[in-house]
Amino acid sequence: MLIDTYGRVATDLRVSLTDRCNLRCTYCMPE
Repeated sequence: MLIDTYGRVATDLRVSLTDRCNLRCTYCMPE
């Protein structure tokens, strides 16, 4: 189980192999 500095439990951990993701999701494109 992974918990961040705010005490939130990370249930889905995304590991990026490149510095730019090719998926247009809110994870990579917050705006």
